[in-house]
Amino acid sequence: MQVNLQLCKAEFLNSWEALQLGYSAFDTIPATFNDFLVSYVGGKVAEATEQSIWGGVAATNGQFGGIYNALSSSVVAGGTNAPITASLSGSVDSSNVLARLNNLVDAIPQTIYGKEDVLIYIPTNVAKAYQQALAGGAQGANGYNNAMNVGEKPMNFNGIELAWCPGLASSAMVAAQKSNLFFGTGLMSDYNLVKVLDMEDLDGSQNFRIIMRYTAATQYGIGSDIAIYKNY
Repeated sequence: MQVNLQLCKAEFLNSWEALQLGYSAFDTIPATFNDFLVSYVGGKVAEATEQSIWGGVAATNGQFGGIYNALSSSVVAGGTNAPITASLSGSVDSSNVLARLNNLVDAIPQTIYGKEDVLIYIPTNVAKAYQQALAGGAQGANGYNNAMNVGEKPMNFNGIELAWCPGLASSAMVAAQKSNLFFGTGLMSDYNLVKVLDMEDLDGSQNFRIIMRYTAATQYGIGSDIAIYKNY
């Protein structure tokens, strides 16, 4: 993977200078303009990495193969290491989210059910639907009827933590142990190394060049210990 950007300092200077003046809502103010640019680019790289971890396609420029894509492809192909699929599939909304989560829990293998590191990984639309279902007093969620406008409801379903993963495709869900899902990179130092070149002394421009190079990939271990809810 590679990041090779040219940014004009004029487009970012006002934002950085604003952080240097008086009170700021930010806990940490970047000490230098270079730090500010690195923070900006690092945030964009983190967003792209999150997308690829779940839904990336290795053949697509700027992406690496994602876990959910590998799991769903294994289901379609009927591979020997395919995950277990929930009995129902399709779009999830506030009217059916509790039922669909129940379908997924029913599919969790007995070999891992109750293990400490079992999580249900959910996308943004399911996280929203779950909060709305609890706040709106959906069937089975009446305990929250009187608190529909008060705070976030617990991201926990029948004792299993719900992990909100913005990189997951809409309505796609995965129930698995954290220890059974893997993200790999050659050297963590590669992933944390950003080089910033100020071009002003070389060509008189206001440009900065930002460079990152790193490797990244995902994999799952034992497919039969994973349950997925298909969004197709």
